[in-house]
Amino acid sequence: MATRFYFGQLITTPALAFSATWSAAGSTPQRARMRTVKHQAALSTAPFVNTSSETTASILNKLNAQFIARLGAAQTITGTIKGYALFSESDTAQDCRVQCEIRVISEDGTVRGTLLASDAGALSSEFVTTATNRRIPLLAATNTLTSVSAQAGDYLVVEIGHRTHVASATSYNVTLRWHDDPATGDLPEDETSTDTTLAPWIEFSQNLVLNDKLDDLQADPAGSTSTPETAAGPIDNAPSTQSADALLEFATPSISYDLANRVADQSTNLLGDTFLSPLTVGDLTSTAFVDSPVQQFISGATALPAAAAGFTDNAPSDRSADSLLEFSTPAISYTLVDPTNRDIAATLPLIPVPIIVAPAVVNLLPSDGTITVGEVVSFDVFDAAGLVACVVLAKLPEITRYEVVYDGAVFGYQYEGSTVTPITNALHFECVRVDGWPVGVTFKTIAVNTGALVG
Repeated sequence: MATRFYFGQLITTPALAFSATWSAAGSTPQRARMRTVKHQAALSTAPFVNTSSETTASILNKLNAQFIARLGAAQTITGTIKGYALFSESDTAQDCRVQCEIRVISEDGTVRGTLLASDAGALSSEFVTTATNRRIPLLAATNTLTSVSAQAGDYLVVEIGHRTHVASATSYNVTLRWHDDPATGDLPEDETSTDTTLAPWIEFSQNLVLNDKLDDLQADPAGSTSTPETAAGPIDNAPSTQSADALLEFATPSISYDLANRVADQSTNLLGDTFLSPLTVGDLTSTAFVDSPVQQFISGATALPAAAAGFTDNAPSDRSADSLLEFSTPAISYTLVDPTNRDIAATLPLIPVPIIVAPAVVNLLPSDGTITVGEVVSFDVFDAAGLVACVVLAKLPEITRYEVVYDGAVFGYQYEGSTVTPITNALHFECVRVDGWPVGVTFKTIAVNTGALVG
């Protein structure tokens, strides 16, 4: 069974080196994805138009676009190749026709082999000034591939441009048009069609094993392919499975009391220089608080009286953290009695018990959770205490790993065009996926605030 590719979305990575076949002068080649199904109704324009220029008095090969797919398994590529796209030249005196080179390139940029080399044959199937169908490679040239042994993860790279057959310094342009609109048909196998709504394509006679991902899951701007755990955990290659409870080691503050309770002329009447009492803030999840901190009472009791804010027991709260905001300044008071029973008392000042609230995701649109294929998903990651870090992941139903939407500094390659904007106490996200949202996609945010709390 053959493998037919369509030319799709513009990309910036992988930035594979262009073949030495092409002259760099006067051209700005594009890079784009090459996929076996049509994905988008429109690119930056529909169809996308890219122009390569000829400005020298030489017969040259000029690159217009580099199209990339990734191989999913080791395989030997052989057989034949054919394709069709719409080309035009700015002037019939330009004498230009199709030029093509196809290679297999490893992940480190090493060329495994050349499947189809450029040709230096005579001018034929010349372009005209109206966008018109032409075969890839040149109709008069061979379309038989040279066998190459590829490895899993290698890139299949198709470079398409033109060869000029006139030695003139006059500036000329050649235009290549492409899109992968799923609502349209494919260009026919002829050299007469001018229908710009039909999709260009290139087809290998062999059934190729592919990997739709052009680059690995990447979560930090330094280029690591690992995903960080929570702030309390190690770094490995999997999204975190730890809850915010893992951060409890960062939430064991202590309060010390330095008491001067000495009665005049009673030098032995000391309650002690310092009382050290640990204060545990509670279970630091974003959904539950402990109503009463567990604390050793200074007089020796093992239970606390009801706090001024109304905490009454040691059971997990049945309220969310937001409902505790009404108790914004709870305090605990202790009265210490002189052991000589002289009715001399020292009262400790009120000690505020901090209320810590985890970051939260708010203002999600669409609000009903139903996302169409090309819809923009927007939301705010909010925290009044101040965000330290924020990572956004997307879980696709057909794979076991998360895709990185936003790694805390940049968006993943699938989410080019997405934006993040700082607003008051929050980050506002506008997310769009290059290949559209699949049915069943879910999202996960890992946000850490200045209190080392994860939401």
